[in-house]
Amino acid sequence: MFNYRPARLAGSVGSTVLMALLASPSLSAQQQDDTETDTLSLDEIVITAERRAESIQTVPVAVSAFDENTMQRRQMLDTKSVIFNVPNLTGNSNVGQQTATTFFIRGVGTTESLATVDTTVAVYIDDVYVARQGVNNFNLFDVERIEVLRGPQGTLYGRNATGGAVKVVTKEPSAEPELNVDAAYGNYDRYRLRVSGNAPLVEDKVFFRGAFLTEQGDGFTENVVLDRDVNDLNYFGARGALKFILSDRVEATIAADWSRDEQNGMYGVDIGNITRPSSGDLFVSNSGEDIENVAETYGGSLHVSWDINDNWNLESISGYRTTTQLYNLDISDQPVPIFRLSSDAESEQFTQELKVQGTIGDRLDLVAGLFYFTEESDVFLQDDFAPGGLTEPRTPILVSDRFYNVQTDSYAAFAQIDYDITDRLTLILGGRYTRDEKAIETNQIINGNQGFNDDALRALGVDLEPNFGEFTPKLGLDFQVTDDWLTYASYTRGFRSGGWQARVNNAAQFLNFPAEIVDSYEIGSKASLFDGRVLWNAAAFFAEYTDLFNSVPGADNTFLVATADAEIYGFESELTFRANEWLDLFANFGVLETSYKELEPAVDAQLGDELQRSPSFQGKAGFSVDYPMANGDSFLVNGDVFYTSEFFTNPQNGPFSQTGDFALVNASVGYRFDDGRYTISANCRNCLDEEYFDSILSFPGAGFVTVYPGNPRFYEIAVSLRF
Repeated sequence: MFNYRPARLAGSVGSTVLMALLASPSLSAQQQDDTETDTLSLDEIVITAERRAESIQTVPVAVSAFDENTMQRRQMLDTKSVIFNVPNLTGNSNVGQQTATTFFIRGVGTTESLATVDTTVAVYIDDVYVARQGVNNFNLFDVERIEVLRGPQGTLYGRNATGGAVKVVTKEPSAEPELNVDAAYGNYDRYRLRVSGNAPLVEDKVFFRGAFLTEQGDGFTENVVLDRDVNDLNYFGARGALKFILSDRVEATIAADWSRDEQNGMYGVDIGNITRPSSGDLFVSNSGEDIENVAETYGGSLHVSWDINDNWNLESISGYRTTTQLYNLDISDQPVPIFRLSSDAESEQFTQELKVQGTIGDRLDLVAGLFYFTEESDVFLQDDFAPGGLTEPRTPILVSDRFYNVQTDSYAAFAQIDYDITDRLTLILGGRYTRDEKAIETNQIINGNQGFNDDALRALGVDLEPNFGEFTPKLGLDFQVTDDWLTYASYTRGFRSGGWQARVNNAAQFLNFPAEIVDSYEIGSKASLFDGRVLWNAAAFFAEYTDLFNSVPGADNTFLVATADAEIYGFESELTFRANEWLDLFANFGVLETSYKELEPAVDAQLGDELQRSPSFQGKAGFSVDYPMANGDSFLVNGDVFYTSEFFTNPQNGPFSQTGDFALVNASVGYRFDDGRYTISANCRNCLDEEYFDSILSFPGAGFVTVYPGNPRFYEIAVSLRF
């Protein structure tokens, strides 16, 4: 279903470009030939955004979807690379952590990775929720598709999806024998090897699928103090699944995965010219610290599906995951580090979902279920501050060791009905009630002496066992104007439970913060035009953000809580045009306007005017060529450009926190032969070697402004074998 050629690429273009394309000779000829119309129609993408299989063009939700071919052609190798392909989606590697990706959708997101704060964009692997941000930059090997749902998903999706959800759907075991080998070698001596395959073990009853990946290579940053290249690559991952056909109506799939990412990085670069002159090069580090970042995760899941009858299905989804992350960072980039940050964290989670879906009569569809989540995290965090820099011996004035044990239990019940008022008008009613029960145990040792602990925090009125509960409704109408044009309007509420500001060095600043609420209003359109050769999806939205949690730097190298309300407006569009049988054109864009409202004076002094990581404009456009040769082979060319306007990388909107606008170009040229079994290609990412900021730590008062640049130009030769 998802292996068509040429690939269906999602996107949008402006009206001028669209009219020019529609006036092309190839389109005029196509309109006169019904047979050619059938061959030029864009293929259907089937998604599960509303927890059931539906065409993306019939789902009244703003969602972007990418199948395997599209991911290959856009060189989407991991979940972070999804960021450059979805309108109004931004993000970055968390500071010094290539394994941790912070997602912001429509201005809603968080950069805090501590277990005391939950994420706002939910990540799912095969419908199993992944709670921790520290190891969420999953490699996209042996993946069937990616779905990105924009806006609050408070009804049908687990926990903490106030911004949206990123769904990774892996390939299922099947009866068809299969072996795939993909290899690539490029600059910085980087190479990648992927092997995946499928095999039936018991005819028509038991199937196995397995995959293995390794990525290795040298670093792209020169450390002149340590006299070596840093930010290297050392990754291994594996996945396996067994599918059992237990009867004509019952099937079960057991899956497990493991990955380990070990780096001497990532290294930032000080551009502040405060403690020492800047090197003037974003890929030259002056840190004297031997940085490391080791992240490992393994998990398993059990999916059982029972077709009770022709109209009803019951599904059980069980998931377990453990994540560990160890890092030590010099976030000041000095020969004698000013600020060292270290962490050693382990999280263990279990989820269980029961979901029933079916139809009642001819007009009503129902999805309902129960959800349970439990997690325990053990966290060690150290701040090591030695002002001055450049001089030995290093004499810290602050060494703060904090130990946290965080436990969470979450319970939810949800339901959504779609009722066909008429053949073309559908009413959507949904709701979810969530209750989160949290608890934390704390202990701090500061400069070798006892700091705060549970008793000290309770004496200050800190609630160490808070509970949060919220009902999050959904109300919508969708109207099928024609068979090929859907319009919809919806209201949705998202909820993220509160927690603790724990990145502090004294008890007075260890604070509770309340739950966040996002109320979102959206109107949208999904159209298939000109006999299926053009797909155009668009949405306009307005969101009210209540008690937005921000962590901002305070005195004595600590962080403070600044909660505020905000408003978000935006528009986004995606369009694909099949110009002829071998050429697809695509583009997408998003516009966004954010602002805080009615700030209290104490909070106003800490926050800027705009929400962080909310560019006013963002867009991508490109093409895909799959040109047939006389001997049945294919010539492949792909190219695209991503552009974003500048945005702030912290809540304060400080002078050293803007990224500047930037554009990234990707391209590939390849040849596929022997009935599609073999492909060879030359690929480049960031082909023009654009320099840009991925994240920024602005501490001019402490003597540094450290930026973490985005990846430089990568190029490679790649081969693919299909058996």
